[in-house]
Amino acid sequence: MTNSAIDELKKLVYRAQKKTEDRLKQYSEYGPYIHAKSQLAFIKNKIEKSEVVNEEEKRSINIGIMAVKELDASEPEYARLLMKISTRFKEL
Repeated sequence: MTNSAIDELKKLVYRAQKKTEDRLKQYSEYGPYIHAKSQLAFIKNKIEKSEVVNEEEKRSINIGIMAVKELDASEPEYARLLMKISTRFKEL
């Protein structure tokens, strides 16, 4: 993945983190938002430290699947953002 692609992924993660935090303010106990927050923090940490992502770590990221199952009907834009992040992270 090129530096510009990594920079774009960082921007997507920051945007998703903001949206997730906003949602958690209203629904602090909602599992999908809590899960998204955790996985986004992991992804952010990996890309900011420029660490190599191994296959097990890639498999552990499932916010894309979760977004489709839990959020696509009610929040399609947010769900697509999480799916895009998941896909791009797995391409690292």
